[in-house]
Amino acid sequence: MPISKSCIKAAIPQVVLAALGLIITLRAFFPGLVSSDALDQYQQATSFIFNDWHPPIMGFIWAITNDWIPGPFGMLLLECFLYWGALLLLSLSIPQAHRKLSIAVLIVGFMPFTVGTLGHIWKDVLHGVTWLCAVGLIAVADARKEGKQKKLLLLAGFLLLIGSMTRFNAVFGLLPLVWLLFNKSKIAVAKKWAVIFFIFPAFTVLSTTAFNYGFLNSAKSHVYQSLIVFDIGGISHFTEKDYFKEDWKSDEKSEFLSTCYHASAWDGYAWGPCGFVLQKLHTSGSWTDGSLMKKWLSAIYEEPGAYLQHRFGNYMRLLWHPNSVLEDQTANNTLGFKYEKTGLFRVLQTTTNLLKHTPFFKPGFWLIASLLFTLYGLYARKSFSRDIFLALNMSSFLYLLAYLVVGVASDFRYAYWSILATSASVPFILLYKKTTK
Repeated sequence: MPISKSCIKAAIPQVVLAALGLIITLRAFFPGLVSSDALDQYQQATSFIFNDWHPPIMGFIWAITNDWIPGPFGMLLLECFLYWGALLLLSLSIPQAHRKLSIAVLIVGFMPFTVGTLGHIWKDVLHGVTWLCAVGLIAVADARKEGKQKKLLLLAGFLLLIGSMTRFNAVFGLLPLVWLLFNKSKIAVAKKWAVIFFIFPAFTVLSTTAFNYGFLNSAKSHVYQSLIVFDIGGISHFTEKDYFKEDWKSDEKSEFLSTCYHASAWDGYAWGPCGFVLQKLHTSGSWTDGSLMKKWLSAIYEEPGAYLQHRFGNYMRLLWHPNSVLEDQTANNTLGFKYEKTGLFRVLQTTTNLLKHTPFFKPGFWLIASLLFTLYGLYARKSFSRDIFLALNMSSFLYLLAYLVVGVASDFRYAYWSILATSASVPFILLYKKTTK
């Protein structure tokens, strides 16, 4: 068994490498880079008054870490610990006979396309490292005795739940990981598939709702309207027809039909010169009265071509021309948070600048890679390594594919889970090839 007492000495190189990685990342990113989104979540954490514009679970966790380590460093420490802990678990799940592949899992953690985003206090990062840690626990549980295996799987299930609560669209990548969690369960086949496809996802949704609005009493911000506004704006732009159907001033209508739309994000309708769009929706009551949903459905029905053109344009931006590949500063704030570039960060930044035009920094590359690895896994012989890389890549593919219809921006961080999952799966693909000759 990879992590039994008899293997502790053999596992020292992996443990040392993971510890080194933890120290390096904490030093490189100290005390953590804080975006405007993260500032909002921090303020909710300190006031313990939440809204659902961002998943409240992150603010709740931050409130806990802030008691022990005030500011962003507590969250950075948690994210880095989960990141290197997950990779260490995955590494230790590989038999010692394949030491090089075991170490290769940890080497993945030092790659600029996986580690660069880690320094940011983002829900995308918390989501990705939590899910990866869950997969690591499942992988280790595969080699444990049944009694201890159940405890590890229970913890993995809990982390899948927490990770799902940190991203509204996480459900799209959840099912393959739930399959991995229950893969070796002895329950009847029909019940197993019912748990995978219905019971666990439903439990996740219900738990999130109960936690957000029952336990935390989070205010409803109607965040889903950002997608609707983006889609209506895109359809209106490409058809030159007003599908918002608001009482615009003449110059406002011509402006939002022509210059306000940008395929990269919906933000233009909320802030800047075109912020009047969101202001008008709030003033008229459209943001909260449900009428935007009807206008959205009507616009898609009447102009499916424009809708697809808009969706495809946004998706291509995300896949091949992502924004914010490596942020290097904390947003302006009155809380005293700031980030000074370290020497290690400058090395990362230089490396990223050299490589950012390569496929590794294009989410589209990871979408294609995850699809190919998924197809390979579907036809591969069932085994421990095959199950791991199949679940990781299918989750990666479905999660990233979903942005075709739910994307509201095109930041590199949106692909973080997919990049992590597919990168970490490569040593397991090589392990499969070695052990099934």
